[in-house]
Order: sequence, then C-alpha cells, then structure tokens
Amino acid sequence: MSVRFAFITWGSHPTKTSAMQTQIEDFPGSEPEQRRIEFGLATLRDALDMVDFHNSHYGTRRRPEDWLWEYETCMPGKAVFAFAKDGDKLIATRAMIPIYMEVGTECVLSGKNESLLILPPYRGTTLLLELAGYVEKHSIDRGIQFLWGLGPLVKVPQKLGYTLYPDIQVWLRPGNIWADIVSRLRTNPYGTTTPLWRRIGSVGKLITQSSFMRIRNSRTIPQIQKQAGYEIKKGEIDERSLKELYERVKSKHNNIVSLKYDQKYLRWRVREHPFLKYDEYQVYQGGKLRAYAFVVLFQGFASISDILSEDRYATSLLLYAILKDYAKKAGRFRFLGNPRDSLAQDVFDQLHQFGFSVDEKTSGSWNFTVKDLTGGKYEQIFDIRNWHITGLWTEGFLY
Repeated sequence: MSVRFAFITWGSHPTKTSAMQTQIEDFPGSEPEQRRIEFGLATLRDALDMVDFHNSHYGTRRRPEDWLWEYETCMPGKAVFAFAKDGDKLIATRAMIPIYMEVGTECVLSGKNESLLILPPYRGTTLLLELAGYVEKHSIDRGIQFLWGLGPLVKVPQKLGYTLYPDIQVWLRPGNIWADIVSRLRTNPYGTTTPLWRRIGSVGKLITQSSFMRIRNSRTIPQIQKQAGYEIKKGEIDERSLKELYERVKSKHNNIVSLKYDQKYLRWRVREHPFLKYDEYQVYQGGKLRAYAFVVLFQGFASISDILSEDRYATSLLLYAILKDYAKKAGRFRFLGNPRDSLAQDVFDQLHQFGFSVDEKTSGSWNFTVKDLTGGKYEQIFDIRNWHITGLWTEGFLY
C-alpha cells in the first residue's frame, strides 16, 4: 500500500511551515482581473477533483477514498468542504470535519479546520475572508458550535478571528537506529514524490541526528516494580470503562474539553482506520480501568496518539509496555500534547522519566486555534488549560 496523506489544519505541512506561511499569509497579490468567483460545497462526486487539486499543489498522492473517509464516513451531512471557482477553474478550498466534544458535562458539536488552500494569484485578496465566512455560515447551519485547529499558521487564523495558543509540544525518544534508517529508505514522507536517491543521501544526516539524540538522551527504560492488583491488557477498550475513567478524572476538573469517545467515533478514527493500525493498551486495577493509550507505528515512528491516566503507577506500566513492544520496530517514539492540560501533568512528567524530551523544532510547527460561533456560550474554550489535546487530534499520523 502506498503512503497516504490526510490534509492537516489550514491546509499546510509542518515540514513546509515557512514556505506555507509566506504563500498564504504574506503574499502581496492584488484582486484578479474580471473576477467571476463562485462558492460551492463539495459532494461525493467532487472527491477526485478536490484530491487532485491538493495533490497537484503539494506533490502528494492522496486518493478519493481517503477524502471520503475523512469527510463522509463519520457524520455524513455534517462535514463542510467548501471550494471556490473562478469560472471553471478551482482556485481554493477550506473544510470543517465535524467532531463531537465534551465541554465540561455537555456534548457539543465542533468543527476541525482542514484543507485550506488558495492558489497564489488569489492570495492577498478578499477571497480568504469570503471563503471563511461561507464555511462558517454552513457550519452554523449544521449545528457546529465552535471551530478549532492545529497547525503552523499564525496570521491567517488571527485574521479570521481565532484565538491562538502556541503551546503544543512534540516529545521524542530515540528508538532503534536501524529501524529509523530503514523506514526513511522505504517510505516517502507524507506521500510525496521524493526520489530514492535523495532519501539515500539523507541517511548520513539521519545517522548524525540520531546519534546526537541518543547521546543527549541516553536514559534506559526504568525498571518497574510489580504492584499487586494491576493488570495490563491489549485489545479494544470497553466503552463503558472508558467513559467511567473520564468521569472520574474530569470530576476534579469541571471545564475540561475533550473528545467524546463513543463506539461510532472509535470505529471511525481508531478501529476501522483505512490505512493505520492502532494498538490499544489498558491498565486495570481490581477490574477498574486506570489508564489507556492508543499507539500507531507509521513511517518508523511509534506515536502515542492518545493517553490518559488517573494513576502514576498505571502510567508507568503503559509507557514500559509500549517501549518494550516497539523496541525493535520503532526508529523513534513520539507524543504530541498540550503541556498546560490539567489532565496531563503526570503524563508529561512520566514521559520525561522514560527518556522523552521536547523536540523544539517540530513543536514550533504547532499552534492551537479556536473560535466560538455561539456569541459567548462556551467561555471555557478560551482557557488552554482546559484542552485535553493529544496526537489523535491531528488525524494521527502527520506530526
């Protein structure tokens, strides 16, 4: 199976941050002559055109099936994928993926920003604001209460009325150096058309970077003393146990904003993902779920896409099991999260104890943005400490 690509927030690549910021945010263009721009909403019949538009610009190889999974599988009729045409020419897209969130004790429909792309001649015009207004109108019509996203852009979200939080961090830990090298040779990052000779030429640089990381962070996996009554399992997490864990943890933090985990969402995002295979880890004590994690191996990275724990020892068991299980397969281990998240303080502390450290370069590519569409109904969404953000929020494999 070839490498797939899922568009990330604001339609940009973390690996191309500065270029995309220049193109979208700072392009000095003027209004195109004889402007005949019309807006529309993409349907199933438009999937190939929408994918080709992005593939031709970014050099990716995404398929219509991938687009359909992202926008038409979980909540058909709720997603908003807007496009703009100048005559018959497709010139821009912007989209919202509908995601149910738990805001305190309330279940709220939110929209996740995706697939922003405006062709260069139309940047610096009023098209961005007009397209944003069109998307927000249809988002409100479909019951979306607030919008949020993750990505490298700064000026665009602020121009569109979003509040921006540059707080997201990516944590890395060295894995197997040979797995790191082999994964680089076997895969084209992000589904791009990078030639093999260029990937081979990057191996020397990769070895140097990996060696430096291992010298800087040479901690071994801490030994875990067995405690009676604890049990670690792999397999599908019971939805009821997961709900009870969140209820216990969030009872101490009344305004937490988190994903709503029900069977529909878990099937779509984790268990029936078309090109990623997740492992689900759980720690139980006396039959009660104390901690869980979702882990995926992609392009040599073992990404801890989600983790929550109410017990420090349970967190240690999770991390110990993950590092052991992926020791030979993963070139590096990775976690993306919000270090100001009130639910994750112990997790970040434990990551440090297990040899993870902040990747400053990659972390700089991630900002969290949020915009309320209700006129002030959900004030708690503007406190970054309330947001339980993990890598699962990024579509899981491009961070």
